[in-house]
Amino acid sequence: MAGLFSTRITSPARNLFFSNTLTKQITTRRINTAVNMGSQPQADITLYTNHACPFAHRAHITLAELGLPVREEIIDLNTPRSPEYLQINPRGLVPTIIYNGEIITESAIVAQFLADAHPSHLLPASTDKNGPLTRARVAFFADAYSNKVQAHIGKAIYRAQTEEEVNQAVDDAVAGIVKEVEPLLKNAAPFFNGSDKLTFAEVPKPKNPE
Repeated sequence: MAGLFSTRITSPARNLFFSNTLTKQITTRRINTAVNMGSQPQADITLYTNHACPFAHRAHITLAELGLPVREEIIDLNTPRSPEYLQINPRGLVPTIIYNGEIITESAIVAQFLADAHPSHLLPASTDKNGPLTRARVAFFADAYSNKVQAHIGKAIYRAQTEEEVNQAVDDAVAGIVKEVEPLLKNAAPFFNGSDKLTFAEVPKPKNPE
């Protein structure tokens, strides 16, 4: 299925959204620059995850970009969840983090919380001079991609029952990129909103199945 999208999209958005290269580079590269955390005390973080989960990488990328130390616990998604984990997350899903004793679940919420708790190049604080506007731009971009592109990709991969339905979903995803996403990437340099570093706009994209 990944090949299907790759052959039908030739715009710059293809490299940003339809390959796992960005994810692999970020999750494997060594963080060489420390993030300025000011006077904020170091957080105690445990991440419950599974690297096969297409959404868990949101937490991995955010943690890596923020340079936060984390204890990682792998949850086997192919077996029933342990009673211990279900006490932490009754839904049994990943990722989950325990942050200074507080449990936070759902990939997008986990990533957003971490970015908010540690303002950085990913996402500025709302109290920064241009923070509210930048955050609004990022939120609009994430909404456009999620509703106009990713929703159709999910349908093509997981819910379409016929070849016709797959093709229609792919066409709808491509149309969403051209109409909704590409205009928002005009000033990418190479990342969203003219940034030379990864931003939070790039984080929410689910990892495509291999």
